[in-house]
Amino acid sequence: PDDDDDDASRDSGDSAGLDHVNADPRETAPVAWYVRSMHAAHKDRSGDARLPAMNLPADAEGDFEALRATPPTEQVMWVGQAGGGASAAGAAASDLVDKVATPTPGEKMFSFASPYARSFGTQLWTILVRSHRAHLRDVAYNCGRIGVLLVLYILFGIIYFDLDTSDEGGVQSMVAVVFMTTIFTGIICMNGVMPVRVRERSVSYRERSSFMYDGVPYAIAHAVMELPWVVLISFVTTLPLYFLVGMVPTAGSFFFHVLINVLVSYAFLSFGQMVACVCSTIQTAQAGTSAFIPIAFLFGGLYLPFPQIPVYWQWAYFINPVAFAIQSVIAPQFERRGCTGPYPTGDCPSITAFRGTYFEQIDTLNYVETKYDITYEGRWMAAVYLVIFCLGAQALHVLAGKYVNTVNR
Repeated sequence: PDDDDDDASRDSGDSAGLDHVNADPRETAPVAWYVRSMHAAHKDRSGDARLPAMNLPADAEGDFEALRATPPTEQVMWVGQAGGGASAAGAAASDLVDKVATPTPGEKMFSFASPYARSFGTQLWTILVRSHRAHLRDVAYNCGRIGVLLVLYILFGIIYFDLDTSDEGGVQSMVAVVFMTTIFTGIICMNGVMPVRVRERSVSYRERSSFMYDGVPYAIAHAVMELPWVVLISFVTTLPLYFLVGMVPTAGSFFFHVLINVLVSYAFLSFGQMVACVCSTIQTAQAGTSAFIPIAFLFGGLYLPFPQIPVYWQWAYFINPVAFAIQSVIAPQFERRGCTGPYPTGDCPSITAFRGTYFEQIDTLNYVETKYDITYEGRWMAAVYLVIFCLGAQALHVLAGKYVNTVNR
């Protein structure tokens, strides 16, 4: 009886015969095994609401059931038949496969709006939180910047303590100390951010390639998270220097000086982030920024004022954040306060300037504006240009974070 049951199972196309202990259904009944697998997958997929539905023909269910009832012997492709043809069941199975695999006219395949599992806002918020925690844990990075600049600026304040600006030498010394202390903050921030950005860059590559986070929220998060730290660094380090040197002791002048310090520092930091994303190694990035600094100083307008720059190099002055720093931060330190007007009609501060062959008595603010080609009224416009430079550098940083991959080089 058992032998009769096994024979009956092998002669039928149901699941009992295909699961015989001594027979592989993929060999004895390949079409039935294939159709049964597709049928089971279709049923499982149809019952899952999270997955897109399979648009099968209306008679596909009946074709599945008909093939399941077909004996295995009629499903096998008989090579020995005349003309090398196939059985009717095999031809029916081929027709069914073609019918299922061929889309109907106008039908669209299922697709996703984004390759990422979460929205842009969710990605940005997650990376912001993670970057914030990373900054809090990286004590050496932030405390190192604050400590170095604080010691440096206190040293400047002691050297230039209560600077006298009643003569030409004193005015030039005030211009130099204001300029150098503003730019030093930017240089320290730029050199400090590059190793951090290069270290985080490998994480960004891995998560970008696995479609976990996009490169754009990664770059924006790092740019945004640096801003409060730059504000803190600029305020803490500028505070002792400002009053030790004897700059204008008013709240408006002090906070404007801090604002320019923040903008210049963030401009240099943004440039450093962009270079760190473009260069393949930290050594290459540091070499690039080392070349940028002297060029920025050369065309900044301090050592070579704008009127003395050759005409074919003056374009470098207008794209230079150092030049806008000079335009915005120097003139406010010589503003006319508590006086009736400029020399010679008023009693505002004036100096005796050497003109090569003679000496001239001139108003201090007029001397500074003429020598460095700046204006006191144009300080806010220079600040706007610094903001534009920051946005442009960060736009390049975001593009580099999304499209540049130094791993492939």
